[in-house]
Amino acid sequence: MIRQSTWIVLIVFVLVVGAAILVEKTPYFQPKPTPTSTTAPSLYSGTPVAFTLTESNGLTTSAKLQDNKTWVALQPLNGPVDQGQMAELISQIQGIAVVATLPTPPPASASGLQPPADTITITDSTNQQHVLKIGSKTPTSSGYYVQLDQNNPVIVDTSTIDRIIQILSGVGATPTPTSSPTPNPLTPTSQATATPASKATGTASPPPTASPEAPTATESPTPSPTP
Repeated sequence: MIRQSTWIVLIVFVLVVGAAILVEKTPYFQPKPTPTSTTAPSLYSGTPVAFTLTESNGLTTSAKLQDNKTWVALQPLNGPVDQGQMAELISQIQGIAVVATLPTPPPASASGLQPPADTITITDSTNQQHVLKIGSKTPTSSGYYVQLDQNNPVIVDTSTIDRIIQILSGVGATPTPTSSPTPNPLTPTSQATATPASKATGTASPPPTASPEAPTATESPTPSPTP
């Protein structure tokens, strides 16, 4: 005869097994899949220390990181550059998002990569060079056809490429001379010739000349009466 305690253990076991089956079969208890990141992959992730932009018209601009701390322009003029813009340039280069991959490269006439419109040569911190070819815009103008080294062409964001070209094309550019105002010819200041104030030279009027007095009438003696 099975003891009462055995029945209790058996019932508990059955309940546990049943609960496990219920949890497994119920969708509510199913673990939710971890969402995959939808961030577009970046085209380049190195650390640039030098850039050279070669445009289709033959113009070349270049800059490099000097002494690992300061960016300087090399072409077309050697000199200082805006360090803030160079920091933005690196951020833009490292943030080029791949909008679409192209397993089958489009015709050269469609991609504009043979020859490319612009070419950016990037030298990284390991002294390796990478060539980024920039072709035409897509038919919808939503991106550019680009090719990094010998990889398959891809489509990348338009605004990022436009900003990269804008910054690089201004590196080492000939500064526009600012016209300084031509000073007016100095005209001698008309100085008022100080005319000495005429002193009141009170020319003393000559004392009035006494007009000659009229001769005083001499009284004639009154004749005494004749006796």
